[in-house]
Amino acid sequence: MKNYLLFIIVTLHYSLAAQVSSSDLHKALNEGDAIKAKQLADKAILETKNQTDAAIWYYRGQIYLAIFGSPDRQIQQLSTNALEIAYEAFLKTLELDKNKTYNKETISALQSIASQFNYEGANLFNQKNYTKSLEYFENAIKINKMPAINKIDTIVIYNAALAAEKANKVSLAIQYYETLKQLKFGGAQIYIELSKLYQNYQNNSLAEKVLKEGLGLFPNESFQFYSELINFYLKNNRTKDVLLYTDQALKEFPTNPTLYFIKASLTEQSGNEKEAEQLYKKTLEYDPKYQDALYNLGAMYYNRATTLIKKAMNKTEQNQAIEIYKQAQPYLETYVNEYQKDEVVLKMLKTIYTLTNQTDKLNQVNIWLQN
Repeated sequence: MKNYLLFIIVTLHYSLAAQVSSSDLHKALNEGDAIKAKQLADKAILETKNQTDAAIWYYRGQIYLAIFGSPDRQIQQLSTNALEIAYEAFLKTLELDKNKTYNKETISALQSIASQFNYEGANLFNQKNYTKSLEYFENAIKINKMPAINKIDTIVIYNAALAAEKANKVSLAIQYYETLKQLKFGGAQIYIELSKLYQNYQNNSLAEKVLKEGLGLFPNESFQFYSELINFYLKNNRTKDVLLYTDQALKEFPTNPTLYFIKASLTEQSGNEKEAEQLYKKTLEYDPKYQDALYNLGAMYYNRATTLIKKAMNKTEQNQAIEIYKQAQPYLETYVNEYQKDEVVLKMLKTIYTLTNQTDKLNQVNIWLQN
């Protein structure tokens, strides 16, 4: 019986000695012994009574924040997720600190952590770890939303939008871009990115609406919005709307070759070859080396001449066809000289050179075709 009592006393004494107090954590923190401080902090929260002690959680947060911010690489390596542990510890402090003993210091620490989450989130984003970077940005947003802080950091929200988009969380990315739009952050680019996301999310009505809103709000960026709207309508086979916005854009940008080319292509598709011909020429007037316009106009003349020569009933009609072939020649030659030796274009030129007795050029084309 005596031995049994002795065992109980020894065990109780050991148990009491093993308990970690907030004073122990404070002391270890002040002494700068990172290893000891971390061991005590980890041990402390395993003890039942400490799990509801705000002081324990507060000093745990401070210890892990010190580990994260240490200039010593070896100390940093004591914990690979020290920032997250510090964040969780300070949140727990706020929850348990009914008397607000550590409130001011905890809020200050959380503001510092929010900045670090944004910084580390950017590093993770650059490493293409988009899911983790999004988590960090969202942690920063949550901290900023706390009533005691109540801060709107548009840069963090923008970073979260980018990370959500890269992480294929389209719905979440849309929410963040919509928030940025309401906060009037980012200008025209926010509207354009948001429209693209709505298109990815199969919501074309909102995609179109956002682009039209942007067009009205950012007149100095109108060409960008016209381009997006035109491409949007092209993708959705809305030819009338393409022509409508192309014409509107041409009123503001009357020397833009791409706008003339788009209108020329659609006009040719509608069967109005004569007007398309003039629009292709207008394209090349403002950009003499516009690749697709060179090809389309050259092919238009070539096809017109080929149709005519097949129906030719006499020498006069044949000569008329040859004259149209000659019209195609400079455009097709420029295409070949400036861009690639496309087989289809080379064969067109071969026909033209054969019919017009241009022997040297015919020999060169044959060499190109052989190669």
